[in-house]
Amino acid sequence: MGCVHNALRRVPWKFVLPAVMLTATAAFLRLDAVWMRGAAYWDDMPVTSAWGFLGLLNGPGFWLGQILRALIGDYVGLSLGSVIFWAYSGFLIDRRLGGNRTPIIGKTWIRVLLHSLGLVVACLALAGAVTSLRFAFTDFDKYSPWMMNTFRSKSPWRTLLGRDVLAIAGIVWGLGYAQYFGKKLLSFALGQATLKARR
Repeated sequence: MGCVHNALRRVPWKFVLPAVMLTATAAFLRLDAVWMRGAAYWDDMPVTSAWGFLGLLNGPGFWLGQILRALIGDYVGLSLGSVIFWAYSGFLIDRRLGGNRTPIIGKTWIRVLLHSLGLVVACLALAGAVTSLRFAFTDFDKYSPWMMNTFRSKSPWRTLLGRDVLAIAGIVWGLGYAQYFGKKLLSFALGQATLKARR
């Protein structure tokens, strides 16, 4: 395990992660452009499966990219959102593997506030995604009720399941971040309870 840890520590994740994810993002954007050709014939407001996979791949970086694309353009904004999110994630991984456990934000109350806000946003994203996915699976007129069957079929609908994949992305990332921020807040609460007990 020490050998693996040393090998991982040598990787500059703050550069490697954004480079890999930017390449994958560019590939999905290209696929989105291909699948959008003639998509209006099947759906008056098409969202391609490739677009959904962008959300699944980049998580918060995808939603940051949605904001940036309104400011600086579609492809550049989405790509920049991905780069910012994964570069920051890589920076945090580098810190952790380097043994640096010092909080980036020193003031405890600010960290608690940010973690609380993160938990609320994660829960809202999760609730919205569950509602969206439930609605999608009741829309039997559009495609097969089982998404995997649609993906396996030769129907053009398999390229237009972006809303459903985005809902799955919301569930995956929402659950992950809800657990992360929940654990941080629980750890703080237990720490405070221990301090009070010692007094």
